[in-house]
Amino acid sequence: MRPLGGGGYVAPINWTDQSWNDVLDESVRRLAELGLTPIQGDVSTPDESPCLTFAMGWRVEELLPHQSEQVVPLIYDAFPTNWKRIAGVIGASTIRTLLVTSRPSQRALQMLLPDRKVCYCAEAVNLGVFGPSPSFLLRERRVVEFGRRDPIWHAMARETLASSGIAHDYNAAVPGEATGPARRQEFIERLRTAAVSVCIPRAYTDPLQTGGLETMTCRYLESFAAGTLVLGSAPAQLTSLFGYNPVVEIDWINSSSQLTTVLDQLDDYRELVERNTQRVAEVGDWEARATELGTILDGV
Repeated sequence: MRPLGGGGYVAPINWTDQSWNDVLDESVRRLAELGLTPIQGDVSTPDESPCLTFAMGWRVEELLPHQSEQVVPLIYDAFPTNWKRIAGVIGASTIRTLLVTSRPSQRALQMLLPDRKVCYCAEAVNLGVFGPSPSFLLRERRVVEFGRRDPIWHAMARETLASSGIAHDYNAAVPGEATGPARRQEFIERLRTAAVSVCIPRAYTDPLQTGGLETMTCRYLESFAAGTLVLGSAPAQLTSLFGYNPVVEIDWINSSSQLTTVLDQLDDYRELVERNTQRVAEVGDWEARATELGTILDGV
C-alpha cells in the first residue's frame, strides 16, 4: 500500500494519560505498517509531507506548538461543549485541515470554520494487538465494565453478579488511570477472555460534558475485536459503520433479569459474536481508514 498522503507521517502528542498513550502508540504502529513513518520530537516545522497528529477537544490548545499548514489533527471528543473552543484555537492557527470523529461535530465545526476543511473520520484501532480470539463458548461467564459506567446499571450489575457468583471486572486498566504497558496488556487479556463487555455511550454517563452527543468510541471496536458479546447501547455512528446493530441493547426496565438471561444463554449469541468479530476486522482497523485518510492528506 502506498504511503498515506504520498509520504505523510504520524506525530502523536504525548498525552499525560498513559493508557491513552498506549492506545495511540498502537495506532501509530499500525499506521506505520500501512506506509507512514512515525517520527518523534517537534513537528512545528514539518517537511513538505502532510503530518497527521492527535488531540483531544478539551485540550485542543496543545496543538498550537505544532501548528502548520502541513499538520492535520485528528481531534477526539469534539463534543458540542468544545465546539467554540476548537473553532477558536484552529481559527487562530495556521492549520488548514482537521479531522473529527463525529459527523455532527464535522458539520458544526465546518460552519464555524468556513475557511478551513473539516473532515469526518470514524475512530479506529490496531486490531492486531488482540490476536486470535479464544472461543466464545469456552469463556468464563465474566462481565467486564471498563471505561465510563452508568451508576444505576453498575450498582444493579454488582448486586446481580455477586449474588450469582459471576465474576465482574470493572477496575482494571480503566482509561483515566495511570497505566503502563503491563496494565494495557492486562486490559487486553481480560477483554479477550470475558464473555460480556458493557459499552454505554458517554452521552448517557456524562450528558453535560457531551452535550448529549452520542459517539462511537474505541471501546466498542476493542470489545468486538476481543470476541466478546457487547451489552449496552449502540450509537447511530456504530450501526452505520457496521450496517447493522452489533450490540445487545440494555433493557433499562428489566436490566437485572436481562443480564442473568444473557449469561445463561450465551450460546444464543455465538453467531452475533462471530459476525461482529468478522465485521470489525473489515471496518474497525486503521486499514479501513487508509483510503479516506490518503485522499484527505493528499489534498493538504
